[in-house]
Amino acid sequence: TASLEALRSSPVASRSSLIAAILLPPASAAPIASIFAGDSTGLLCVVVFTLVPLAFQASLGLEGMLDPKIYDGSGVAQALAQIVGGGVIVGNLLIVMLILALLLIVMTSMLGSSRTLYQASVDGWLPRYLSKVNEHGAPTPAMWTDLVFNLILLLASDYFAVLMMSNVCYFIFNFLNLQAGWIHRIDRKHWARPYRCPTWLLALGAVLGFVNMAWMGAGADVWGEGTLRNGLLAALLIIPVFAYRHYVQDKGKFPVSEGTDEDPFEKELVVPRAGWLPYAALAWILREHDSDDFPGNPRLSYQHQACRLRGERTELRAARAWAVWALVCAARPHLPGDHSCPELSLEEIAESLEKEGHSDEAALWRRAL
Repeated sequence: TASLEALRSSPVASRSSLIAAILLPPASAAPIASIFAGDSTGLLCVVVFTLVPLAFQASLGLEGMLDPKIYDGSGVAQALAQIVGGGVIVGNLLIVMLILALLLIVMTSMLGSSRTLYQASVDGWLPRYLSKVNEHGAPTPAMWTDLVFNLILLLASDYFAVLMMSNVCYFIFNFLNLQAGWIHRIDRKHWARPYRCPTWLLALGAVLGFVNMAWMGAGADVWGEGTLRNGLLAALLIIPVFAYRHYVQDKGKFPVSEGTDEDPFEKELVVPRAGWLPYAALAWILREHDSDDFPGNPRLSYQHQACRLRGERTELRAARAWAVWALVCAARPHLPGDHSCPELSLEEIAESLEKEGHSDEAALWRRAL
């Protein structure tokens, strides 16, 4: 890990991407920065990450690899010194280099994650104080928050368990990003981009996102009982933080970026075109399911949702519940309903969607129907 992080943080990669970002326009800088800071360094990391474990396995053998000092990292420098044939001086030098590499890990992780916290705050996901920057444009509140949170994690008795939980969170984050790619492509297909990912690659990424989730579920508990459960609980901790920002600080409305004249961002009205896909997906599931053996009666479920919803945006949520109820009735007309809950006609459902939903949601729902 230290070798990988040191390579990824190498001056060549960083300076190449920085020079490209400063001297070239975004459309030219993005591919160059990707090649220098991403592809070439990434390939070098893959090579080192493959060769180093093989060298350790060949030199130490199975018994040496199972040594607790190799497992917890405290004996890696001494083992590496033995592999290269060095003495005490070489061993101490390797310890210093590994410590410096670990510092690079901390610095790089804090820089990247603090920028993520900052942008999430700007977009209305995390508390407002994280979107503040100092006179140099550095998100210092986010960096302090990152530092304090990591110090708390260091107090954990089993740092390996913390690492595995963070990997579960990373898999979830990675999945959401890969799915967000094709949704943004549908909703904002005409927006200018410094680099436009090919459609086939975007689709492949969406599919591999599901593959990653399958691997996460299949392999999580290999690293200890309850790893997947604990990772999911750790990911859920962000929900109350988001609820505080969205419902307490922003009163239920996302902030809209003003952008600039050159790059207007959300000044332009975005019509969500991906909104019909859940209707189509539900209709397909209901139609293709080979029996009526659902976890509950879906017709009753959506009918009761539509009749009994309370709280914010009740009208919109009820309209969509009725819309899905109509899909269930069309796909499975023999499922029983609840006659005590007055059923709406298709025309009434369409009127509700036109009034409460997106501008073309009623037409898209009819298409799925």
